[in-house]
Amino acid sequence: MAINRTIWLPTLYPLPGWLCPRCQQGHLRLVDKSLSKRHTASTRLNRDDPDWEPGCDRSVFAGILECDNAVCREVACISGVTSVIEVEEDVGNGYPQQCFVDGYDVFFVRPAPLPFPLTFNVHKEVRDLVVKFSESYWADPETAANKLRQAIEVLLTDQKVPRTVINKHNKRQALSLHARIEKYRKINPSVATLLLAIKWLGNEGSHPGSLIHKDVLDGYELFEHIIDKVYNKTRSRLTGLANSINRNKGPVKPKRQRRK
Repeated sequence: MAINRTIWLPTLYPLPGWLCPRCQQGHLRLVDKSLSKRHTASTRLNRDDPDWEPGCDRSVFAGILECDNAVCREVACISGVTSVIEVEEDVGNGYPQQCFVDGYDVFFVRPAPLPFPLTFNVHKEVRDLVVKFSESYWADPETAANKLRQAIEVLLTDQKVPRTVINKHNKRQALSLHARIEKYRKINPSVATLLLAIKWLGNEGSHPGSLIHKDVLDGYELFEHIIDKVYNKTRSRLTGLANSINRNKGPVKPKRQRRK
């Protein structure tokens, strides 16, 4: 399932509901009246300037999010900066009207929401790194991309791809990530292609200012597909189910359990 990119944009209005990292069923939503905003010093000092426009206003904000799953009710804190943006809103007469509103540039959410569900059959270190790149996504997309790169290193190790090799001098040397991906290509070529794309994004993450949020979202979507193909195997399971139905020319009957 593709990631809903609209809730991961750099500037948001209104604040959306993100997948709860605890229960992975509910969504983290802003608690009523928990949001606090204050104008920045430059906004307070310059608002009387004749050249000042609404789009120049800046505020810092902080608030509380809560999971809307009644069984969970996890809470999280959120903070960032607001900037005035122009949007179309229905003001009640059935016609959209241009309005100025506060757009939210999120810098921090903790615990961080998940970009996609993580089942427990996903390797724990891989799950932990997904959480870490979610934590750094808004404030530091380069770091987030680098965490993705680390996640594919761990995934390859979990898939028994060696980290070292004996060279021609009979000495053990480390394999590059690229070389490990090419070894994995012999086992799973379609996933190796996705891993290589994330590797290139992770490499760019080592250079300040080289990535934007859109690039990290590309990595998110690729990695979600990798998780499904390697751990969840949803597509393989459904293909197998379809084949079974086709062979039976009807529903697949459950297997009878042998009596002990």
